[in-house]
Amino acid sequence: MSYQPDERDHFLQGITARISSLSFAGLHDDLPTLLAHERCKSVIVDTVRYAKQVRDPSTSPTLAAALCKKLSFKLTRTVDTWNNPQVSGQELWALLSGSESAEGTA
Repeated sequence: MSYQPDERDHFLQGITARISSLSFAGLHDDLPTLLAHERCKSVIVDTVRYAKQVRDPSTSPTLAAALCKKLSFKLTRTVDTWNNPQVSGQELWALLSGSESAEGTA
Protein backbone atom coordinates (compact mmCIF):
# COMPACT_ATOMS: atom_id res chain seq x y z
CA MET A 1 0.00 0.00 0.00
CA SER A 2 1.32 3.36 -0.93
CA TYR A 3 -0.20 6.74 -1.45
CA GLN A 4 0.50 8.98 -4.40
CA PRO A 5 1.58 12.53 -3.44
CA ASP A 6 -1.82 13.96 -4.44
CA GLU A 7 -3.62 11.33 -2.33
CA ARG A 8 -1.47 12.15 0.68
CA ASP A 9 -2.10 15.89 0.17
CA HIS A 10 -5.85 15.28 -0.12
CA PHE A 11 -5.79 13.26 3.11
CA LEU A 12 -3.84 15.98 4.95
CA GLN A 13 -6.19 18.71 3.67
CA GLY A 14 -9.21 16.73 4.85
CA ILE A 15 -7.70 16.16 8.29
CA THR A 16 -6.53 19.75 8.78
CA ALA A 17 -9.99 21.05 7.88
CA ARG A 18 -11.51 18.95 10.68
CA ILE A 19 -9.12 19.29 13.61
CA SER A 20 -7.51 22.08 15.59
CA SER A 21 -4.02 23.30 14.77
CA LEU A 22 -2.75 21.93 18.10
CA SER A 23 -4.02 18.47 17.24
CA PHE A 24 -2.57 18.69 13.75
CA ALA A 25 0.94 19.24 15.13
CA GLY A 26 0.72 15.88 16.87
CA LEU A 27 -0.85 14.23 13.85
CA HIS A 28 1.88 15.52 11.59
CA ASP A 29 4.48 13.92 13.88
CA ASP A 30 2.55 10.63 14.04
CA LEU A 31 1.62 10.41 10.37
CA PRO A 32 4.75 8.49 9.26
CA THR A 33 4.07 5.89 11.97
CA LEU A 34 0.42 5.60 10.94
CA LEU A 35 1.33 5.17 7.27
CA ALA A 36 4.00 2.57 8.11
CA HIS A 37 1.45 0.67 10.20
CA GLU A 38 -1.10 0.73 7.38
CA ARG A 39 1.53 -0.38 4.87
CA CYS A 40 2.52 -3.33 7.09
CA LYS A 41 -1.11 -4.26 7.67
CA SER A 42 -1.66 -4.27 3.93
CA VAL A 43 1.37 -6.52 3.40
CA ILE A 44 0.04 -9.03 5.94
CA VAL A 45 -3.34 -9.20 4.21
CA ASP A 46 -1.73 -9.45 0.78
CA THR A 47 0.66 -12.18 1.95
CA VAL A 48 -2.22 -14.37 3.06
CA ARG A 49 -4.20 -13.67 -0.10
CA TYR A 50 -1.25 -14.21 -2.45
CA ALA A 51 -0.15 -17.38 -0.64
CA LYS A 52 -3.59 -18.87 -1.16
CA GLN A 53 -3.49 -17.97 -4.85
CA VAL A 54 0.05 -19.28 -5.38
CA ARG A 55 -0.88 -22.60 -3.73
CA ASP A 56 -4.10 -22.93 -5.73
CA PRO A 57 -3.53 -25.51 -8.48
CA SER A 58 -5.65 -23.47 -10.89
CA THR A 59 -3.28 -20.47 -10.66
CA SER A 60 -0.99 -20.31 -13.67
CA PRO A 61 2.77 -20.21 -13.06
CA THR A 62 2.87 -16.82 -14.79
CA LEU A 63 0.30 -15.34 -12.40
CA ALA A 64 1.97 -16.96 -9.39
CA ALA A 65 5.33 -15.47 -10.41
CA ALA A 66 3.75 -12.04 -10.87
CA LEU A 67 2.13 -12.23 -7.43
CA CYS A 68 5.43 -13.21 -5.84
CA LYS A 69 7.22 -10.33 -7.57
CA LYS A 70 4.53 -7.88 -6.43
CA LEU A 71 4.70 -9.19 -2.86
CA SER A 72 8.49 -8.90 -2.89
CA PHE A 73 8.11 -5.21 -3.78
CA LYS A 74 5.59 -4.70 -0.98
CA LEU A 75 7.81 -6.47 1.57
CA THR A 76 10.74 -4.28 0.52
CA ARG A 77 8.68 -1.25 1.54
CA THR A 78 8.41 -2.64 5.11
CA VAL A 79 12.16 -3.10 5.68
CA ASP A 80 12.50 0.21 7.55
CA THR A 81 9.59 -0.67 9.84
CA TRP A 82 10.13 -4.39 10.43
CA ASN A 83 13.88 -4.60 9.82
CA ASN A 84 13.18 -7.71 7.76
CA PRO A 85 15.55 -9.02 5.11
CA GLN A 86 14.64 -8.39 1.50
CA VAL A 87 13.10 -11.42 -0.18
CA SER A 88 13.12 -11.88 -3.94
CA GLY A 89 10.15 -13.01 -5.97
CA GLN A 90 11.98 -16.30 -6.60
CA GLU A 91 12.46 -16.88 -2.86
CA LEU A 92 8.79 -16.10 -2.26
CA TRP A 93 7.80 -18.52 -5.02
CA ALA A 94 9.74 -21.28 -3.25
CA LEU A 95 8.31 -20.37 0.16
CA LEU A 96 4.69 -19.88 -0.88
CA SER A 97 4.45 -22.76 -3.32
CA GLY A 98 6.22 -25.17 -1.01
CA SER A 99 8.77 -26.02 -3.69
CA GLU A 100 12.53 -25.88 -3.51
CA SER A 101 12.64 -24.57 -7.06
CA ALA A 102 12.04 -21.08 -8.30
CA GLU A 103 10.63 -22.50 -11.53
CA GLY A 104 8.22 -20.21 -13.27
CA THR A 105 9.64 -17.00 -11.87
CA ALA A 106 11.25 -14.26 -13.85
